[in-house]
Amino acid sequence: MQVNEILLQNLFSAPTRISDVKVTEENHGHILLSLESGTILRLSLDDFNKSSDIVHLNTAISKCVPYNESIIYTDGITMWKSNNTFTKDINFQQFHIKQVKDFICFGDQILCTTFTNLIYLFTVDNDIFIKPSSEYCEAKKVLNDTGCVYKILEEVERNYKLEEKIKEECDFITSLSISNRPDILDSVIIYSIILYNSYEDVLKESIDLTLTENVENFLTTNIFCLLIKITLTFEKHKINALIQVLRDLQIHITLLSSNKVIKTTSVRVVEELKNINLLIPLHSKNVKSVTVDIKILKRIPGMQNNEEMWTIIHKKEIILNAEHFIKSDILKKNITQLKETENSIEGIVNQIAYNFNKHLFNFTNIDNKTQSDEFSFYFKLPINFKEAFKNESYYKNIFSTEKALNILKENTSDDFLKGKNYKIFEIGNSKVKVEIINDKFTNNSLRVSCDDMKIGFDVRNFYCNLAYENFTKCEPGKEFVRYTLYAKIENIQKGIRRCISDGTEDDLKSLLEQLQSHVYAAMPL
Repeated sequence: MQVNEILLQNLFSAPTRISDVKVTEENHGHILLSLESGTILRLSLDDFNKSSDIVHLNTAISKCVPYNESIIYTDGITMWKSNNTFTKDINFQQFHIKQVKDFICFGDQILCTTFTNLIYLFTVDNDIFIKPSSEYCEAKKVLNDTGCVYKILEEVERNYKLEEKIKEECDFITSLSISNRPDILDSVIIYSIILYNSYEDVLKESIDLTLTENVENFLTTNIFCLLIKITLTFEKHKINALIQVLRDLQIHITLLSSNKVIKTTSVRVVEELKNINLLIPLHSKNVKSVTVDIKILKRIPGMQNNEEMWTIIHKKEIILNAEHFIKSDILKKNITQLKETENSIEGIVNQIAYNFNKHLFNFTNIDNKTQSDEFSFYFKLPINFKEAFKNESYYKNIFSTEKALNILKENTSDDFLKGKNYKIFEIGNSKVKVEIINDKFTNNSLRVSCDDMKIGFDVRNFYCNLAYENFTKCEPGKEFVRYTLYAKIENIQKGIRRCISDGTEDDLKSLLEQLQSHVYAAMPL
């Protein structure tokens, strides 16, 4: 048996542990020995007796790898690169990587793992190193005392406030721009109004309500409840600019009747504007039409801190004609009044004035005074008016659910449609008589009679829009009139000319009745 002996040679002994050994091929080959203490030795492979090159690095070494003419090493916490290692011009560059566990070099890239279970793959370039202190001012120099720290924090807080103020001013500029373009919000904010005869009718709808006044104001007698529905139709994630504008708003509502302000109310919206149902009490005394003016206001700061401006970003005017104020004749059998309603202050003042001055003046209550004159309004009914009168959705768009079904029942009764019976509605202090004229010789027509011309005309237009479905299906060439209508119009014109010269008031009223019954009753107007 042949035994080969291997001779071992002691190349180096050190007082500390050798952490890594690498062999390089530069300059006929060298051996790099790295000690855990942070020292690197370079031994020549040509002559082991030649003295070794020794350099002390800036940190301990757990692993080192030659990289081109440099050395990359780590102590298990930080990772470094030494340039010109065995010369007087040695310098160090620190990598951004922390908690280094192991790494390998291939090409110009390094694959590194850390004790925090992260893996890094990066290219060795200047962007991966921490900049030296010569290129930036160290924090310990800037923050040399707590005073500087607090000043920096104050500046940061001031910048935050400045940023919020800039965003707020951007919203104000957007609000001013939108106020000059009302068409933008016309398709975004939708308004609808329904008038209820009592607060109990509103509760039957089972909707979320925002009461503009105390609840006891809705429970008094002779009160209408005005429900204003404001609905937003846009998708919030698509119009971010509008979301910021529709915050911190004021909804201002003005109710006018006969060009007089009868009520104003404002609702503050602090958060983002959402779908909202506003309920407003309205005294029903002598009210036969109301104009609802809705304005959405946005606050704009003025020049001084104590000044404010308001800009109107959207407004809408809705007119409630006489038909909205039809009083329901449904009896509230479930309500029993144990206590009589107290007289109002106005009634008490009137009673005192009457008691002390009735021997001097004649007092007339104009609320109970009825006019003897009655005005009639006509229009021609279409062939399919019976089907049109059964359009339930048309009623519900105008009236509350309970009132809509009640009026629908009245308008679709067999006796009423055949002209055998008439209907009477109460609006304010006036009564409106509605009847269908069917004499079998002329076309069917509808007549509305009332002692108040405005109320009668509004109710006539309501039935006309109902019968013709708001004239959406009327087209040229489908409606015709008899040729005898022209002769009737000429006769009425001649009668008007005679009345201007020597006619009386009764003659003029007679011509007005002829105009309604002979002309308007024959035309779809």
